[in-house]
This record gives sequence, structure tokens and C-alpha cells, in this order.
Amino acid sequence: MLWAKPGSGKTAIALTAVDDMLPDKVLIVGTKRIIQHVWAAEAKQWEHLQHCTFAWLQSTPKQRLKVLQDSDATYLLINYELLPWLADELAGSPWPFDAVIFDELSKMKTPGAKRVKKLRKPIQQVPVRIGLTGTPRGNSMLGLWSQALMTSGPVLGRTFTEFRSRWFYPVDVERRIWKPLAHTEEGLTAEVKPYAYAMPLEEATPEARINLISVTLPKQARDAYTDLMTEHKAEIEGQEVKALFDGVMRNKLLQITSGAVYTNEDEYVVSHTAKIDALADLVEELEGEQAVIFFRYRHELERIREAFPDCCTIDELDEWLEQKHQLIAVHPASAAHGLNMHVGGCCTAIWMTLPDSQELWEQGNRRLARKGQKNQVVSHVIAAVGTVEDTVSRQLRDHGTKQNELIEGVSTNG
Repeated sequence: MLWAKPGSGKTAIALTAVDDMLPDKVLIVGTKRIIQHVWAAEAKQWEHLQHCTFAWLQSTPKQRLKVLQDSDATYLLINYELLPWLADELAGSPWPFDAVIFDELSKMKTPGAKRVKKLRKPIQQVPVRIGLTGTPRGNSMLGLWSQALMTSGPVLGRTFTEFRSRWFYPVDVERRIWKPLAHTEEGLTAEVKPYAYAMPLEEATPEARINLISVTLPKQARDAYTDLMTEHKAEIEGQEVKALFDGVMRNKLLQITSGAVYTNEDEYVVSHTAKIDALADLVEELEGEQAVIFFRYRHELERIREAFPDCCTIDELDEWLEQKHQLIAVHPASAAHGLNMHVGGCCTAIWMTLPDSQELWEQGNRRLARKGQKNQVVSHVIAAVGTVEDTVSRQLRDHGTKQNELIEGVSTNG
């Protein structure tokens, strides 16, 4: 496992290391957009990798099978969603790869996921397995087991149940929520250390500077927020909003602070425009410079595009990279891993509502704070102070601190 901050050159490092083996066939696994936009483009930027040839396992099963069997390309690219298909196709046969590279290994962190279950045995046939990630820990160390399994074998325990029972304890009767034991952070760091190389944090690319833009909820929104928190129901623009359970409550409170609340799966009622107004002021200050806007809820995308009709989406990424649009609005899960969005000098990220996932927060900021970035990256966070958004921000800081401690603990490999 190679742990390094997003944007620190993991793609080129992995390609160089594997290409030195003079392999016949290598499988590269990544998200669809990374497979489409990053790997072949990265190879073209380096003289010693110009000869690398790539083919994409995509489209229909018949077309994918033809590429798998007949392509002369050394590097075969496949997105994570198609890994179960590949495992079924190769079932009973030796895997024909000299190496496998998992781009953003944390995509394999869930032991119960179909892709992990399908690969846990056949992947062990491949002699060289490399996993790249800048967020090995995310919000919990529970995800380390299957990441290690994909790259290094059952080094953290033969089964996930064995691993979990050794390092964690359940805090609910249903045994759904597990917390680390007192010795887990230190002990598991030492346990995983022989199987990971962590690039020391001081060698990573500079961090984005965080700029908090505070907004105040208008009285109607603040009253609705208070009513929902105390009475489990509130009225917004004549529409009743309910939250009977804590998980629903938290999400509805975040929706109120974001600017609109869903009354059903598709319909929402606007609670305020304070964040859109703050965004408009910020865009005016940019004076035409490009920016990436990260949203959490679908209604935010709709309202952003209503306010800025020329704002494009991730489907128009190529046009944005060609600087045909000033603004691009993306969900962090759609652009979290590997995309080089700093092309053209963009150095401004704007978060409309923070994610709960430390991985999405870290990866989102690293779309711009990458090697080759010549400007100071600034991430503007538009947040309603004195609300649940304060809690989300604090949790992200705590998870980030723990992840840095894990990486620093392993980076003494030398």
C-alpha cells in the first residue's frame, strides 16, 4: 500500500515501479472518470512512460471480453463497478496479470461489498499488487482490513470478524456500531506498518488554506431550525417538515442550514438564500477566475445553476478544463479521486455544505492542491455558525488529525 496525499504523484510512481518490471499485462482499477481522464494522460507527461499502451474494459460484456482477450495494450483499465464481472469471467482460470494497481484503494475498504467478496481469493494469485490512497483511514480504521487483504493478503487477520473482534468493541445491542479499543490506534498502526509505505507529510503537496465564510440564518430559517430540534417538526413556507429519529433530525437540520429542505424524495422547500447570496458575493470577487463548487444536496446544484446559468457540471469537465466555463459544480463523490482540476491554474474551491466523510473532504480539496499547482489553493467553506455545521467541521478536523497520525506512524519506514 502506498499512502500519499492526493496530488503527490502516486500515479506516476506506480506506473514507473510496475513498468520497470517489463510486464506483459497489468490491470489498473479506478473510478470511471479517473480511468477515462487520468492514467493514459499521466503517462504521456513523462518521457520514460511514453511507450505505455492502455485499453479500457468498458461498454457491453462482449466488448469487454474482446478487449480482455485480444488487446495488445500492456495496461488494461477497469472501473470498480465492473470488478465483479471480471471475477466471474475469470472464475476457475488463473488471473492473466503480472500486476494489479488499485487507484484509490479505499474504494475496497468495505468487507461486505460485492467487489471485495468476489476478489478476496482470486486477487491473491497476482504476484504484484499495489494500492494507492491518500485516505487509508477515512472516518474509521475498520476499513484497513480489506485494503490490506487486496494488496498484502490476510495480514491483519484471516477474516474481518476476527480482525474486528481483536481491535474494536460493539457499542449497541445490534452490534452495528464498533468503536476502537484503547490500544487500537497505536497497535494497528504497528501491525499495518510492514505492508505500507507512507510518504512523509512534509514531502506532500502544500495544504489548501481554509477560509470560513460565516452566514447568519434569517429569522424564519432559525425558528424552523429550533422548532425541528426541540419539537421534531417545523413549518417552512407552509410545508411541514418532520424528523422523528436522530439520524433524520441531523440530516434535516443540515438541509435547513444548506438553504432548502426536502419534503419528499424529489420536492423541497427553500428555507433561505443566505448561502447562495454569499456564493454570489464570492464569485463577484473572483472577477472571472475559475472555481470548483462542491455541493452536498441535489437542490444546491439546482439553485446554483439557477443563480449562475453558465455553471457547468462534472459531465462537462473537459469543457471546464479548456476554460470555457468559469464555474463547475460537482458533488465531492463524483470528483473525489485523482482528477487534476488545477489545470489552467484554478486554485479556488467553494464548499456549500460540508460532507460527513473526511475522505471526501480531503480528496475534494486535493483536486486543486496538487503537484504542478503554482498558486495557493483556498477552500472557502460557507457555513451557518452556531448550527450542526459546527459539529461536522469539528468531526472532520478530528478525523483528519487521526489520519495524519496513522500516516506519520507508518512513514518512518524510510
